[in-house]
Amino acid sequence: MMLLAGLFAVLAGCAQVLAGALTAGQALLLTPDQEVALGREAAAEYLGKNRAVAFTAVQDEVKRVGKAVAEKSSQPGRPYDFTAVATDDVNAFALPGGPIFVTSGLLARLGDEAQLAGVLAHEVAHVAERHGIARLREVLVLQGIAIAALGNQSELLQRAAGITLSLIVKGRDRGSEQEADVLGIRWMASAGYDPRAMVDTLKMFREIGDVPGFLVWASDHPALADRIALADQQIAAEGLLRGTRDADRYKKAMADVSRP
Repeated sequence: MMLLAGLFAVLAGCAQVLAGALTAGQALLLTPDQEVALGREAAAEYLGKNRAVAFTAVQDEVKRVGKAVAEKSSQPGRPYDFTAVATDDVNAFALPGGPIFVTSGLLARLGDEAQLAGVLAHEVAHVAERHGIARLREVLVLQGIAIAALGNQSELLQRAAGITLSLIVKGRDRGSEQEADVLGIRWMASAGYDPRAMVDTLKMFREIGDVPGFLVWASDHPALADRIALADQQIAAEGLLRGTRDADRYKKAMADVSRP
């Protein structure tokens, strides 16, 4: 899931990579290298229209915590790249192959490093389990006849871009979100962070659900009450040990991020 600002620029970049992966009537067949190329192209286009946070301390914190949870994931060798974006929107999203973005609007609302770890671990799970590619493939298969009816490469790419836009706006399916929650909690705990921070973050999202730009963790995702209950159950069932919260280090790193 991603911010609406800059979406069309991202889709233009995606189309260039999709051109080498799609022919009329086919499902989306991407090699690992093509998936990475697609994500990087989309990320470059997105950052061409949206500004990364300028403060080194903020970026360093996001990258360090992201790396810590990614190393505990099922796919630690993927080229994950973590970037903080300067916008008041409350959001985080992952692109295929590895790029992961978190907004300053969300960073300002988190209270400690463990909460950041939970958000990033959730997005790492989307990348590691290839949720975005799987969903796009399903939709292209379902619409294969319509795609095949388009007569040339240009029209095909426009259709593929439209499908991609639709998926981004609608959000991920419930199964992918629940899997990302489960894996994210497990991986953040393995990295030494208190998994209860994920529950705290979900509760915070529930409280601010009417904030403009609150795109990812609200209506596009499974009911927050259900996610909170499932997270509590998982932490208890798996006996996940309490870990660090690191509020002081987080607040120091985020000193230049405006608080809501």
